[in-house]
Amino acid sequence: MKQRTAALACSALCLALATVCAPAADRQSPSDPIKVGMPKSIFVDVPSVFVQIIAPSFNALTKESTGLNAHMVVGGDCFELCKKLERNEVQLTCLQGIEYAWVHEKHPDIVPMMVGIYRHQQLKANLVVRKDSSVSGFGDLRGKDLAYPMKSKEHCRLFLDRHCDECGQCAPNAFFSQVTRPATMEGALDDVCGGRSAACIVDAETLEYYQSLKPGCWARLRVVQQSESFPPAVICYRKGVLSEETLAKFRNGMISANKNEKNRDLMAVFMITSFEPLPTDYVQTVGDILKTYPSPEPGAKLSRKN
Repeated sequence: MKQRTAALACSALCLALATVCAPAADRQSPSDPIKVGMPKSIFVDVPSVFVQIIAPSFNALTKESTGLNAHMVVGGDCFELCKKLERNEVQLTCLQGIEYAWVHEKHPDIVPMMVGIYRHQQLKANLVVRKDSSVSGFGDLRGKDLAYPMKSKEHCRLFLDRHCDECGQCAPNAFFSQVTRPATMEGALDDVCGGRSAACIVDAETLEYYQSLKPGCWARLRVVQQSESFPPAVICYRKGVLSEETLAKFRNGMISANKNEKNRDLMAVFMITSFEPLPTDYVQTVGDILKTYPSPEPGAKLSRKN
């Protein structure tokens, strides 16, 4: 089973985004591509050449499935993409759930349409140590090694940053003696199990998979700290631009996408099990997470490599 990653999971959303018609306010010719905005945060630790490779694949699939042309536009952060939506430089965008939480109050005309799910509608990050470790939380890990997997999702990064700041008033590289970057989350858990790292940060989906993949290894590990529930990645549009007919076409098509074997295979590659209607508690989840992880100022560095 392939590694669950922020880049791949959220990249799968652009398959859905690419199926929507051009804005009614600025009607495009059927032959014109629909511009789909993707923030850089979705592709953290992903080589640019890989991004260039997957874009034509999504565009080709969209053409085959819907007869519509699409063009991925990658760049900028969530705030910059919202401005592009308002200027109609892109017609749709995909944001990580926490990113939508940050922008929705400043851009009330940009609203969520549906979410992309891998097994669970809510995301959580976990701090994992060996079962025989005396560590009870972040505070006990100062000066020790941490395994932080490549391509970790934004909620994992924020969880790590917040607790390092609370415990040591410093960034992870200063709090820990060393922050290693295993290629996969499963590899990070293996490092902790084998005693090569004192702890690791992984998401809930990885823990669920690891328990079934390596039950013996999992029996030697335990979760000592877990994050709040983060909202899942979301597809956004600008209010009043897309017609209700277009929105309905999109929602109905994508909710049914996983009924098609070919679509399921593609979604599995990118660690998406379904596209689902906006959860009824989505706005509440967004409001709750902002209390713990308030919005940074536009222009601030939103993501980094440890």
